[in-house]
Amino acid sequence: MTLNKTEVRERALEVAGQLMAAEGGEGLKARAVAKEVGVSVGTIYNIFGDLDDLQRAVNLKLLDALGAASETVMTEMRQAGVTDVRALLIGLARTYFDFVRANTRHWQALLALNARIPLSDQPDWYADRFDLLFGIIGDVLRATPLGGDDERRNVAAHALWASVHGIVTAGYARRGRLDGETEIWRQVDMLISAFLKGLDRA
Repeated sequence: MTLNKTEVRERALEVAGQLMAAEGGEGLKARAVAKEVGVSVGTIYNIFGDLDDLQRAVNLKLLDALGAASETVMTEMRQAGVTDVRALLIGLARTYFDFVRANTRHWQALLALNARIPLSDQPDWYADRFDLLFGIIGDVLRATPLGGDDERRNVAAHALWASVHGIVTAGYARRGRLDGETEIWRQVDMLISAFLKGLDRA
């Protein structure tokens, strides 16, 4: 059966995602993707341009999945009557931790790409997905003294994301796997509590 371009693209994304989930960025090879899809290597490059574009397209699906998981948690917590900002931020941090643990190799590959090519040098459509994730945090911060100050909430959302990411990453690097949750959550709790107290004082 001959696949059309759209089908080849979707199948290539699926295969590339599986390779990255199993082997990280090192596992993403155009030849391996082409072989599994049943097309030539040239077809893969014609559709995606290069391996970075293919990885960005796969990463986009990962970021969308993280965004969906975060939105789901926020909806569930609010439907349960949770309005406390600290509790909502802890819920988002927990979602991030669980997501990274479930997608460790792929998430490491995403971070490696972003370290090699800063978001400021990435295509707008890719960088914008991160802004959507920061926006989820920013929405929670509306109920703080930051209120409707979009610029300050955006800065605060970036700072919180980077801080939680750092705590999770450091916990992972220290043990070689995502465990030691008690210490990680002590640090996350201290970070968020101190951050919110600082806003109240400001």
